[in-house]
Amino acid sequence: MLPTVPKVGTAQQGYCKETFGTEQGGHVLDGDLDFQLRVVLMGHPIFRGISPSMEELNPVFHDRIIHAIDLYKEIIRPLLPGCRVRHHTGMLPLFDLTPCCVLEYASANKARCVIGLFRTGEIGDDDSAVHPRGLDVI
Repeated sequence: MLPTVPKVGTAQQGYCKETFGTEQGGHVLDGDLDFQLRVVLMGHPIFRGISPSMEELNPVFHDRIIHAIDLYKEIIRPLLPGCRVRHHTGMLPLFDLTPCCVLEYASANKARCVIGLFRTGEIGDDDSAVHPRGLDVI
């Protein structure tokens, strides 16, 4: 079974605050760790309640979380100021299943973008084609 998209944080200072940890419920039991981390990375991530201390954090969680933070710092965060956000799938229904959610963050100069494609339900095709709209393609 594919995991569902966790709830979204509130918008503040132009960025969507996303929490990973205790506010997400039992993140150990709620689906794929990488999926949950990628959802959080499409906003301004906040990590809390994931372990009593860094020393006590599960080594697998630690490595995946550090990898996700590096992706955010090196790739996503530099795009955020002035980026154009495109929601390729439009408004998603609250109570009906949809096959996926696609978000694109493109730099203001249209040179780079990040696309998040999230499978949100076990319906539709397993394959999805996404065409970036925010890039200046030659």
